[in-house]
Formats: sequence, C-alpha cells, structure tokens
Amino acid sequence: MLILTFKKIKDIRDEEGEEKPLLNESHVFDLTAILFVILAFIAFFGISAPIFSNIVLDQNANPTQREFFNTLTYPFTMILLIIIGICLPYKAITKRIGAKKYISIAGVVLLLSMILACFSPGPEFDVINHSSEFYESASGFTQMLGSLSLLSFVPVFIFALAAIIYRFVIDIRSIKDKKKMIKPVGITLIHLGTIMLLLGVITSQSFDLTYRFTYAESDQDEIIYINTAHLDDYGTTKDCSDKPMGLQLISDDQGNLIHTQSTNDRMVKDLTKYAYHVNLYKGSKLISSGKVLYWTELHDENLDGHLDNVEWTKIMDDENLLTSYHVKYGGRTGNSHLFVVKEIPFISFVWIGALIMCLGVLLVAYHQYLFTNVDIGIREVQPRISQQRTGSTAVKYEQMIRDELK
Repeated sequence: MLILTFKKIKDIRDEEGEEKPLLNESHVFDLTAILFVILAFIAFFGISAPIFSNIVLDQNANPTQREFFNTLTYPFTMILLIIIGICLPYKAITKRIGAKKYISIAGVVLLLSMILACFSPGPEFDVINHSSEFYESASGFTQMLGSLSLLSFVPVFIFALAAIIYRFVIDIRSIKDKKKMIKPVGITLIHLGTIMLLLGVITSQSFDLTYRFTYAESDQDEIIYINTAHLDDYGTTKDCSDKPMGLQLISDDQGNLIHTQSTNDRMVKDLTKYAYHVNLYKGSKLISSGKVLYWTELHDENLDGHLDNVEWTKIMDDENLLTSYHVKYGGRTGNSHLFVVKEIPFISFVWIGALIMCLGVLLVAYHQYLFTNVDIGIREVQPRISQQRTGSTAVKYEQMIRDELK
C-alpha cells in the first residue's frame, strides 16, 4: 500500500510537471487510507492469529489480549485524529489566519496531548494494564508506550471534532445550491462517524467494569450491593462506594427465583428453559431490567446415539446510548446464585459511528453519480451546440458570397 501510494504521487507529479504542496487532498486521502489499512490489519491479525495457530499449526493459542491492540493502535490513532484536525478545514482556515498560525495551533494541541500523556488518574487510564502478562514480557519501549495515559486523546479528539464542525459550517455558507450540499454532508458524516467509532472502541475497551455477585436465596427480591468493581482479570479493582452496583432477582408468582418457560426445541432437555428476571441499580436508581436464560441441550457429538448434556446461557444485553449492561449467569454454589455484571461505556458508539460512516459514504457516492452524469451531459451537448452554431454561420457566409458574385 505504501509503495503504490508513493508511486501514485510520483505519477501525478510527472503528468502535471509541477510540485504539489504536501497538504493537498490527494496526499491526505492516501495517508488516511494507509492509516485505516494499518488499523484494519492490526485488528485482523490480532483476531485471526489464534485461529490460525489452532487450525493450521495445531497449537493451542489463547485469544489475543486487548493490550496487544491498545499498544499497536495507539500511535496510528493519534496520527489519524491529528490529520483530520489539520487537513479537513485546511484551505478555508489558512485563508483567514494563515498556514503557519494553524500549524502552530496544531502543535499546541499535540504538545498538550504529550503533557496529558504523563498523567494517569488511575490504572484504567494506562494504555497497557501494568498487571498483565503482556506488559511484564514486553520490551522497554513497549512498556514506556503502555505507561502513557489515555487522557492524551482528549485534546486531539476535541481538535478533530472542532475541525469537522468548522468545515461543515464553511461549506454551508459557501454553497448556495442545496443539491450540492449532499457531498459536504456526506464528508461530515464520514469523519463524525470515524470520531464516534474510535471513541467507542477506546472507552469500551479501557473503562469497562466487572461486578461479581453471589445472590443467596434468602435475599429473595432484595437488592444486594457491591462497592468494588474489577478493572481486569489480574486483580485490579476500583472503589465504587459512592455509587455501588445493585442486583435484584424478581421471583415468580409462586415465589421462585428461577422462572421457567417452555420451548418447542426438541434438543432442549425437558423442553424447558430457565430464566432469572434481573433488575440492576446504580445507588438507588434503576438502570436496567431484563432476563438471563440458561438451559441444557442434548448433544450427540460422535453421532453414536449417546447424548451429552451441554449447558447454554444467554446473557442479558441491555444497550443504552452511553452505557451498556451485560449480565451472565455463572452457576450455583449451594443456595447461592452467581452472576457476572459488566458495565461497558460508549460501546453503542462503535455501531452508531460505523452506520454514520456508511451513510456518509453513500451520500458522497450519490453526489458523484448525480453530478458526474450532469457534467457528462453538458460535455456531450456543448459540442453539438457548437457544431450547430458553426454550421449555421457557414451557411450564412456561403450565401453572402454567392450574392456578392451574382
């Protein structure tokens, strides 16, 4: 991709016979494409590497830890946000304040990000969890990168968002034809969706909280609270005593915590699925409601008529705009029921951002289709008009000569 991009830049210069400035639309588009390709490759490699090891190399490989993704994507994400902030409104804003001043503003934003990278309010703000095996086995440079704070994203996110809004406002003021607003709206949606997607990925991966509940049958219909949340699987915890998480199990009409519901699926043992009706509280406020299912399936793995009991669970998934809650049933110990509750911030921004990006791409493509056809029509009609005009003039000139000869 890098080789093809630089070759394209060289070909353009050779064809036009002139040097283009570094910050032109073609170069910025190519660089942005390269960054997206790198980020996509990191995600694909991280997800597919364990599968490749299990299937091809016949080696048991654990799923790739999120520290791997955080470390490799951090610098490229920073560069991408800075490029959006600098290049999107570059032409319009440099006409007003000049290129040097605008680059200076971008430099101040970058400097502020570097300063904030040195301040970490808590372990959840670190790029890499210091308690993870990945961090302990990493090189010195990787550990240094992993010690940076995610607060460094705040200035560049604000900078990029301000650039998107400024570019959109300038386009609205300068374009009088409403039909031609389709492309600026599409471009704005693409960049806004990118911002939302990146924000959702970063916050949902780094600031999710896990609560582990043990709900005794004697606590029936009561709300039990937990003041400590787990930040990871390595024992790092966070005190949530100011707003503890509460779990309540609602019993059925007969006073049973476990609800039953029939099913027509013959693979389900006794044709019955079991459910817990759950309420989640943040302090005294009800924040989520739903049900957690579990059942036993009869599975003939070897196709020999011997059925094995396989337990399945279906988590309660309540996705809100800002925070999503997942509740999973973890089995029983004696007279107690075990549950794992995950609180994930901004995970919905990932899907919303992706949809907004797709909508923006469709709008830009529609604009190209609409006005490219119009331009082609104009180019086809203009020669005909010229020919007609030329033909008409020639006929008049010939008639004038004939009259003079007569």
